[in-house]
Amino acid sequence: MAKPANYRRNICVKILEAIARGESVSIIGVGSSGKSNVARHLMRADARAACLGMDADGMFGVLVDCMKYVDADNATSLYRLILQSLAQATQYPDAPLAVGALHAQFSALLEKAFDTDQFDRVRYYLELAIDAMFKAGVRTLFFVLDDFDHALKKAPGQAINSLRGLRDNHKNMLMYLVVTRKELAFLRDESEYEDFAEIVTPITIPVGMYAYADAQFAAGELIERWNLAKRVDATGINNAIEWSGSHPGLLKAILNAVNRNAGLDINAPDTLSKLYNHKDIAPECDKIWESLEPDERATIAAAVSGSGGDMRLIGRLRNKELLRERPGGRHTAFSPLFEDYVLRLAREAQPSLPSAVEIDAAAGSIKIAGRRILDVDETEFRLFERLYTRRGRPVTSRDLLEVMYASSAPGGRYSGMPEQRLERYMESLMNKVNSGYRYITVEGDAYRFKE
Repeated sequence: MAKPANYRRNICVKILEAIARGESVSIIGVGSSGKSNVARHLMRADARAACLGMDADGMFGVLVDCMKYVDADNATSLYRLILQSLAQATQYPDAPLAVGALHAQFSALLEKAFDTDQFDRVRYYLELAIDAMFKAGVRTLFFVLDDFDHALKKAPGQAINSLRGLRDNHKNMLMYLVVTRKELAFLRDESEYEDFAEIVTPITIPVGMYAYADAQFAAGELIERWNLAKRVDATGINNAIEWSGSHPGLLKAILNAVNRNAGLDINAPDTLSKLYNHKDIAPECDKIWESLEPDERATIAAAVSGSGGDMRLIGRLRNKELLRERPGGRHTAFSPLFEDYVLRLAREAQPSLPSAVEIDAAAGSIKIAGRRILDVDETEFRLFERLYTRRGRPVTSRDLLEVMYASSAPGGRYSGMPEQRLERYMESLMNKVNSGYRYITVEGDAYRFKE
């Protein structure tokens, strides 16, 4: 089911209006808030026209998937990725004919870029491609740097700041849309990429939750995909939207729980209580929680428990649509499921590491019951750290893939598809850790550390 042109219009209009003014933008959103869906939607000419009308004429977007940025030590790697994305963009279904005609030229430039490790040469090939786009009739070109978190942390400051120079060569014509989970300053000291930060951080837009129409459409897509029409009626859709607080990831998790459990009636009076801490719901709440800074977590916990909180931070969380003000000045979380999750964490008051498990982050070492786990590389250490941080709860392969991408060198120790590499890392880690007792267990597409 194709998304309508006005999908997530409230956020797309803000972004595109800024780009039309010649300004770059940073968009942020907690885990599974649909940031990448927004990024992909902006690539569609009809979506841009639905937001800007005639002002969208001559505007063209290029999606750069920064999860593919792996050679972090090489300053040329990011520029090759952008050039590769530009070559792929010439084949977008709705690309203008003059842009589509550039594909062979860009492919040749990309081949040259892979034949050299000289940063200036690779940057020059990208400049030639950008110039060709404007000569082909593109009036406004914007690069969407999706999942930029990893690239920002790892890329040399020179490579990031040099993006500013590309923009300066085409002011009011070339812009960036940077997509991350957190504000850039929380990911890396801005002094290390100050030139780039100056152009992308002044306009920071939170993705927030679905508008009601978008939530209905998303629910309809999932119901059609999973053949749930006989089990989820209009009332059930409204329940799912209300319980999720219109958060994309939670909405999907609720309907997935219904899909996987034939006995779960979404209209039954006790269904909401059954979803608290449900195995499909908890991982989504984990993603949201881990997208927040420690002071934001503390503020949400204080606000929903009725003990106040820093009003400045409450304002920030309301802007992200994670807190909602109720009559009398009281605040609640955007979703009853997430609020229960936060209150439960507060009750449990996460203890410090028990003596049975000792993790030394500086040394990258692990001890379990006094036994040193030998030959653990950086990737295995980070995978164990994620599992232990969420001990007692399942951690999906998707979450662990993010850890692997962020910690391993290009290709890592193993070859093959990312899922295969992760499986081999986990097999190695479990062989080292599970000596005499199964601390790490496999649960379908997830792993769990149990004490």
